[in-house]
Amino acid sequence: MRLRFLPRLLSLGLTLGGLLLPAQEGSHVLRTAKAQARLTLAEGALLRITATAEGASPALPPVTLDLPAGAPFRPVSGTALLEAGGTRLTPTGPASVTVTPRDGRPFHLTLEGDAARLTLRIVAEGATAFHGFGQAVKALGVTDESLELYHEPHFGDQTYLHLPFFFSDSGLAVVFNAAGRDQVDVAKGREVTLTTTTGRLDLYAWSDPDPAALVARWYRLSGSQSLLPRWAFGYIQSRYGYRTDAEVRQTVELFRRFKLPLSAIVLDLYWFKRMGDLAWNREAFPDPEGLAAWLHSKGVKLVTISEPFFTRDSQAFAELDAAGALAKDDQGQTVLWKDWWDFGKEIGGGVINPLAPKAAELLGGRYRKLAAGGVDGFWIDLGEPERVPGEARFGTKGEYDERAFHNAFNLEWAKLVRGAFLAAHPDRRPFILSRSGYLGIAGLGVSTWSGDVPASWKGLKDQLPLGLSASLSGLPFWGSDVGGFITRGGEAMPPDPELYLRWQQFGAFTPVYRAHGTGPREPWIYGEAWMQRVKAVLDRRQQLLPYIYSTAYQVWSEGRPMLRPLFFLDPADAALRTDTSAFLLGDAILLAPVTQPLEKEAVKQVRLPKGTWYDAFTLERHAGGREVEIPLTLDRFPLFYREGAILPVDAGAGAEGLILLPGLTPSTFSVFSDDGETEAYRRGAGEKLRVELDARGVSFSGATRERELVLLLPRSLKLAQPLAEGGADPLFQRLRVALKPGRQRVPFPLFASSHDGAARDAGR
Repeated sequence: MRLRFLPRLLSLGLTLGGLLLPAQEGSHVLRTAKAQARLTLAEGALLRITATAEGASPALPPVTLDLPAGAPFRPVSGTALLEAGGTRLTPTGPASVTVTPRDGRPFHLTLEGDAARLTLRIVAEGATAFHGFGQAVKALGVTDESLELYHEPHFGDQTYLHLPFFFSDSGLAVVFNAAGRDQVDVAKGREVTLTTTTGRLDLYAWSDPDPAALVARWYRLSGSQSLLPRWAFGYIQSRYGYRTDAEVRQTVELFRRFKLPLSAIVLDLYWFKRMGDLAWNREAFPDPEGLAAWLHSKGVKLVTISEPFFTRDSQAFAELDAAGALAKDDQGQTVLWKDWWDFGKEIGGGVINPLAPKAAELLGGRYRKLAAGGVDGFWIDLGEPERVPGEARFGTKGEYDERAFHNAFNLEWAKLVRGAFLAAHPDRRPFILSRSGYLGIAGLGVSTWSGDVPASWKGLKDQLPLGLSASLSGLPFWGSDVGGFITRGGEAMPPDPELYLRWQQFGAFTPVYRAHGTGPREPWIYGEAWMQRVKAVLDRRQQLLPYIYSTAYQVWSEGRPMLRPLFFLDPADAALRTDTSAFLLGDAILLAPVTQPLEKEAVKQVRLPKGTWYDAFTLERHAGGREVEIPLTLDRFPLFYREGAILPVDAGAGAEGLILLPGLTPSTFSVFSDDGETEAYRRGAGEKLRVELDARGVSFSGATRERELVLLLPRSLKLAQPLAEGGADPLFQRLRVALKPGRQRVPFPLFASSHDGAARDAGR
């Protein structure tokens, strides 16, 4: 990870009056009457732009991307141009320059302003939209938008989680070392203006015409790569909230009775008595260690919520306050105020300072005790942080005011929680669910979600751009409150049953799949018929878990997000650049969620990227590069597998399976498996089974042990003779193979010669 948590000074060069500086080796300087900026080349041919206004403090914000210097810019003989590593600078005025990257389109920079309002305008040639910005916009392609970079939860809307990273459809990428409340304004789909009142700007820019490669580079630069424990990708049940030990046990037993997959259960506020206790309410949960052990015996993990606030009557308040681990003002007094989290007691409280010298020991010790007692994951909520007074100061010595530290708060809190979990369970992968975050937080094993979203059809529709933008920005382990958080009928009301079902169908294909809301969110709340529909969705998620886990491993190994926009497959298709009607989960699955009631939309139009796509419900083939019509029912929704897909699946009865959809173009996929629990994957542990598929067979390499694999081949493929297995499955026939270490080829001699022609026709 290249993120640093240190204030740094910017060393800026001088200019000569109001004249354009002559080209000089090493850097180029822009100048206004009261500000100046230096352009240098950083490691990896990234352009760095650092600017300060006259009289301004040069300190950078708490979390900073800081890369070593790369090759110096050198004057181009006989011109005013500078060049380094294929990047060329063309001065166009004292405060402006055109940058021409080696592999991208030119962009233009203009510096303006002073300490009161310093701006840098960026114009990307050929751009029509920008992507990224964290979880802050309800559009995949942003053309006109004004963003204040300050995390905020909007109850019944979403959490606005701002990551100062964005890129254009022309291939320009920018990461901005922003301070809280800095401004990003997008105009005309090609102009971005960065504005600060701190008197300093610091950013990196690079270019890459391949958006998938561009995003992968950002994941590496920001340290956003890790892998959650395998159980975190199963179905997680939550609500606001389970109040007693008996209620938790009853819920889990009903999952077992109805044969519904369940990976974890989440306890909201009611597991403790007072906000900030970080200790069990022994009246409602008399034996939490016994409860955790019972859950583990059923294959279910336990996750508990906590908030950064401590009421004055909570168990931890006095100790944390005395140790200076709560935020203080500039006079050294603990900042106290009243908010909803004291639940009407009107006693108020304070907020933790996660960087305080005693915080890791005292606060971390409480998390460590919970982890040692059987808690498998921690949900850290309200960590924007929500509505903290402006006079609060943070840091080891109170060096950061609330504005400066605001966006970094949850990152530092997550570090503290991660450290506490690892202290209890060395080398065991933590799971941290967070409503907020910042650059690189996913590298800590943190999953984010979209916040307190409404249980409405619009609320469901809005999740698509939120999830895609978050994933493009470095938040790969994303999800939403399946069913929506709050209903119009009040906290105790469940959402509309059809909306709940469609949200389940959407959530099952997001990285982290968790139902949650202010009322009941369990699969059986609408009766048997609706439960069976939800069960089909849960079962499909469970079947695809090996594929989903292998896709999650790509985050760590390749920097590829799990959720991907359609334009990753065809960047040249302008229609896909702003398409939020569908998305990709990994390499081979495409989902177009249903976001209207069936009475309003009985047929859904889906634009498929180029290639050939199989309807997952029928295995009917569809040519890509165009729109197709998919008839809808309550049980059927637009779900596709890409031709060439290699989908590791649970084939039933504990068997490992591979769905194979061979086409004319060879394809590959790495199936990752390991213990699912430890951090050993960071050291290269685990099996990486490389599968290579073409129209005539499949090859394997990298197996570490012998076992049987079940190959599932479409019945639609014409065969010279039928396969012996397949049973009643209307879609797939089965071929069992003995997998061995070393390279191994399994030919498809059973295919008739007509297969090649059929595959060719499908690709037209």
